Amino acid sequence: RTPTSSLGSRTQCGLLAGRLALGLLIWLHGQTGDTAETLLTDPTFRSVHELQLDLPDRGWYWQRIQTPCQVTATPDSSTVKLRGGKVFLDSAPLSLAPATQHQFQTGVSGNATFSIELLSWKRGGLPAAHHRMVLHKAAPLLPGTHTIRVGFRTPADMSRAQIRLVAAQGTALVHAPSLS
Repeated sequence: RTPTSSLGSRTQCGLLAGRLALGLLIWLHGQTGDTAETLLTDPTFRSVHELQLDLPDRGWYWQRIQTPCQVTATPDSSTVKLRGGKVFLDSAPLSLAPATQHQFQTGVSGNATFSIELLSWKRGGLPAAHHRMVLHKAAPLLPGTHTIRVGFRTPADMSRAQIRLVAAQGTALVHAPSLS
């Protein structure tokens, strides 16, 4: 071996290692971009059903509060359309530690009055002391798509929680919710 061929080999190995590292970074970025970190069991609305007798352990369920109302999910675009008089869309119960800080975020558009609530439950299934916490006060949606971010602290006596999305007197298109 000559010093020149050894240098060329090291250069080729360095280039190959750089390409592999770049490829890995691009792949990792795609993975985290497609599956954003969230505590929700169904951030893409793959499982949306009308409330029956039992609470689901995954997904979302909706309730007719004031008819007529309708809920339509489009999982491919991570959206759900809430339409009607008044409709609740609740997440499946989530295990959240008591007295911890969290943030809920979602995109929303439409012409409904829209609000976001947190429902909290004790271990035995009874409502926590602050069972219903308004995270985003009911207000008419403005034209365009808006991102709503709300921070909150879970009640000290709770063990399970649900996110509730409320739409009244119109249509709300909700996109890609996340909870951290």
